[in-house]
Amino acid sequence: MATLGKTMLQYSGGQLKLLEEIPGWLDKAGAADADDWEKALASVGCEHVDKFGNEGDRFDVYRVPGDGYLVEIWDVFRPVAYILIDQVYDYLRFRVEFLKPLLELSDRIDAQVRREVAEAAKRSR
Repeated sequence: MATLGKTMLQYSGGQLKLLEEIPGWLDKAGAADADDWEKALASVGCEHVDKFGNEGDRFDVYRVPGDGYLVEIWDVFRPVAYILIDQVYDYLRFRVEFLKPLLELSDRIDAQVRREVAEAAKRSR
């Protein structure tokens, strides 16, 4: 998790910005079990509470110490960003303003790819 700081953002008041200081609990998790990130987060009091998306784009949500949330944004291969959200109000706003549009776009792209694969399969018969 040495690259955690490079991809760590904070969402507050409707804005995303680089996180200025990584919280101690997150730093401790990052230094823990690198083979099992979810286990490392659980060891510092985080709880995996939700997962959105598909094989191409995935969003994992953890409740973190202090009643905030950590959202991991994944591409097909790896996490591309971690977003820390301290307040429940901000988390709800983030879901509406960021997650919902991203998931809708991801679903449309996924559906288009599936249609193209099906059409290619028909043509190859």
